[in-house]
Amino acid sequence: MDISCQPGDLEQLRATFPDWAFESQWVAAGTGPDQRRLHARKGDVTLSAWHAEDLAAGIRREETGQS
Repeated sequence: MDISCQPGDLEQLRATFPDWAFESQWVAAGTGPDQRRLHARKGDVTLSAWHAEDLAAGIRREETGQS
């Protein structure tokens, strides 16, 4: 299990996007390594990604109205 970017990545997301609520969920894999799924919520919008960088990009797209 790779924990090299935890928990700092969630703390950084919270600092960068204070209007969003963040949580992580561990997904168990029967034949491979477990992975962490990240979720962000603001109002009725929920985003998720496997990596903090991807989640941040999704939040930026949502905030700028880009698809």
